[in-house]
Amino acid sequence: MKQISTLFTLVTLSVSSFFCQKASAQTVYVNNGSSTNYNLLPGDSLCIKSGTYTGNITSWNAGAKISVEQGATFRPNSLQNYVFKLIVRGNATLPNFSTLNGFSLENYGNITVTGSAQMAQSAQTFNNYFGATITFNGDFAMNISGGHFINQGDMVVNGTFSINSAATFANRRSIVVNGNINVNGGTLSNLGRFYATGKMTFASNSVFQNNCRAIADNGIEISNSSTTVYNNGLIWSTASKNNSYFTNSGTFISTANAYVKAANLTNWGRIRGAGYFYFTNYTIGGGQIGEGGNNVSDTIRVYDVTRSNPNTIFDSHNSNVYPNVKYQVFNAPDTLNASIGACAPETATLPLAVKWNYFLVNLSNNVPVLEWSAQLDNSTNFEVQRSYDGNNFSTIAVVLSSEEMQKYQYADQQVNTQVKVVYYRIRAVEPSGYVKFSDVRSVRFANTTNTTVQVTPNPFTSQFSIGYTAAARENVQIRIVNLSGQVMVTRSATMNAGFNSLTVTEASSLTKGMYLVQIVSENRVVASEKLLKQ
Repeated sequence: MKQISTLFTLVTLSVSSFFCQKASAQTVYVNNGSSTNYNLLPGDSLCIKSGTYTGNITSWNAGAKISVEQGATFRPNSLQNYVFKLIVRGNATLPNFSTLNGFSLENYGNITVTGSAQMAQSAQTFNNYFGATITFNGDFAMNISGGHFINQGDMVVNGTFSINSAATFANRRSIVVNGNINVNGGTLSNLGRFYATGKMTFASNSVFQNNCRAIADNGIEISNSSTTVYNNGLIWSTASKNNSYFTNSGTFISTANAYVKAANLTNWGRIRGAGYFYFTNYTIGGGQIGEGGNNVSDTIRVYDVTRSNPNTIFDSHNSNVYPNVKYQVFNAPDTLNASIGACAPETATLPLAVKWNYFLVNLSNNVPVLEWSAQLDNSTNFEVQRSYDGNNFSTIAVVLSSEEMQKYQYADQQVNTQVKVVYYRIRAVEPSGYVKFSDVRSVRFANTTNTTVQVTPNPFTSQFSIGYTAAARENVQIRIVNLSGQVMVTRSATMNAGFNSLTVTEASSLTKGMYLVQIVSENRVVASEKLLKQ
């Protein structure tokens, strides 16, 4: 990794030295931080050398160049056509972002696009180099044939990321998409960490080459027969319990050391090659799985955790399963290992993404006690944040992660107990600077709302009773939540002012373990209590 960092330093210093040179430009403008307006003709060059630029680029033409030096900030009030060359060594905040023929991007610093963005018209190339960051705060679409995006740094899309029309995207380090990933006619090559909080879909005439870690929280779907996916790393659908799925209607080719992990499998296409397929719920072995003939040396190893009869391999067989497909019990893939597959060298220092296991807040002697657990890199910091209105949060404590710690706890001794309700969340800050928030939890104080809940017996085996004291007559919802935050049981009830008692029989089907009973009124948790099922 030291060699990469040294190379990056040499390259960026070399590029920086050329930023404000005249070269063959017709006119070179140098700005040290102002609101001056510019009209850039073909061959003109604007160099933001220092300070913050906040003016207007009223017109710029193909062949023009804008460069932002280290320490400077390019924050134009408005932009017109993106047909120039943009080189960022410092910082850039861009408003509307729709690039046209002739535009190119070289980012060595930090870029934020405040709205939706698209790569349009004809061939263009974007480069986000090692050590650089680029953030799209809305949707980002690559809509042109011949459009290329090479990401060697850190990239965030806070919306839907679409790769269309024979465009190509190559990831060599890290991209986080806080939405869905749609590849429709484009090519996605991943040699780093590719993570989506939503769904990952590969549609008509798409190609996906995964050599490292491709992760989607809400399912992975290969939806068209003309789509081909090559897996030489880990493809993981992470949704909690048995909601995650891997659906294939195209051609999926796997190498010997590659993994697929999900709850459910539905295959109507073709699965070829070798590798490991690990499922925890329902599997449909349709389409073609494996290869026919007597000379096939590859082995596809399938472990459906819920299968009681290994001779059938899948829950449902809708076609022949070829002999090189074997039922084999093996351990779940190490999803925390950042080096699964043939990852690019840029990922060598890449920290592990934070994945929340659970986050709970309960009152203990009228003191909010926060408890949480997460999968994380050891250098991650947790910032405990509090809010009195549910919108504006402030950090009240920092908790450092530790290799020895599996669970974390914080008691808020300084909270204002005279308010009706207080909100909490955890802000996890990874070593790379990535931030991932927990869900928001709230508590109400007994001395202000006079609402409490008691559960008996606790532990219980089949049913239990709730004793609830309400300040006034109200309609509430009783919820039983597991430690992953998933609602397992929901029941509505009407409570009268004063003490109420009711029996909950719906919990008899729950598996053994720890749960949380919540009383929800007006879409807010007003009381809660831990509950153990034996």
